[in-house]
Amino acid sequence: MKKFLLYLLLLIFTEQVYSQVWQGGMHFGYNVNRFTLPENQVSEDLFLTQGSLFQGGEAGFQLYISRYRDQPTYKLKISANALMEASFVYMGGKLGATTTLEDGQRRFSEITYYRYMGMYSPKFVLGLNKFQILLGPVVMNSFMDRATTVSTDEPKSAKPQFETYSLGYDFGIGVKSRSFMFNAKLTGNITDFGSGSEEIPGKFNFLQARFVLHYFFFQKEKGKNWNSIYWKD
Repeated sequence: MKKFLLYLLLLIFTEQVYSQVWQGGMHFGYNVNRFTLPENQVSEDLFLTQGSLFQGGEAGFQLYISRYRDQPTYKLKISANALMEASFVYMGGKLGATTTLEDGQRRFSEITYYRYMGMYSPKFVLGLNKFQILLGPVVMNSFMDRATTVSTDEPKSAKPQFETYSLGYDFGIGVKSRSFMFNAKLTGNITDFGSGSEEIPGKFNFLQARFVLHYFFFQKEKGKNWNSIYWKD
């Protein structure tokens, strides 16, 4: 996996060197999250289950780098491009915790986690005319982690239960047309994400579906004799 990610980063860097169109802008998105568990029975008296879906959002900036400017064509045009994203993300997840008390009775409580994170991702983008396939690593860092339970609505710090930095992956499909781009992506963790604590000792992972709309408000073109080769608006 690490060798594959290094090769992908090298491919993205190569595309930047030979690129001729640089576009930058902002993006806004909606995400749906679920925490997943490698095991449920984390101790003799604590059993964890996956909770319901958690909905969040994101906003950020992006840089899109391509070799060729979009041109009208009736033929299939395959292109290799790069996308750099930096996003501020509000996400979270839910876990069900069943505790076995000393008298043998069981008590269930749902824990809701709220996370404010930074996500930074260089992606390789395979373009098939306007259709796109996106793939790349994601570096995540936590700004704030909070948690609530059914018994209390007052958020408490959940920072000990999460890694401050995690490495993940981004895979998605999308469509791009001039100044707009829309994509749907699946994001997950590769390294540890939920590390557990004394209160909740079990580790957990996450899966996130992201639906993001990009708008490009500036463009820089480079290349010798650009106007004589490529069409302009």
